[in-house]
Amino acid sequence: MKKKQGFTLIETIVVTVILAVLLAIAVPSVMHYIDEADNAKYLAASRALAQDLKIALTKDYHSDKHDDYAISKTLTDYNKKASDNTQIIFIMFNFKKGTPTFKIKPGKPYTSAIDPTTITSYIFFFGDSNTVNNNYNKQAVVYPNKKIEIHNARKAA
Repeated sequence: MKKKQGFTLIETIVVTVILAVLLAIAVPSVMHYIDEADNAKYLAASRALAQDLKIALTKDYHSDKHDDYAISKTLTDYNKKASDNTQIIFIMFNFKKGTPTFKIKPGKPYTSAIDPTTITSYIFFFGDSNTVNNNYNKQAVVYPNKKIEIHNARKAA
């Protein structure tokens, strides 16, 4: 009688199904942790950048001579240190009543001094600085109470 060698088809199918079930459970969990780590990167960047902007705006607001590039310099300095996908494409400020929201890009001047106490939130748009049409990966909203919200970019349909 011949000695049986190898696995039967049933045994191979059972092992494949077990591995598929384990992967179906493990992959979403790992992806969740990757997303959390990615968001933590943007949280840290937003917190640091908001603090740097507050300092720059306060110095500019209380100085004798307004610097048109105070905000722009802060953004450019940040972008020099940041990795490609966490660079600032542009920022927006929301203000207390009476002042409209506006957008500032790194390298562009802003001709009016901004009172930092009137800002209700900073909105940072992160992405690769080589992108066109202001495409961004993440949006971070930083509030004065230090609350930060991270949002994924909306994909164009």
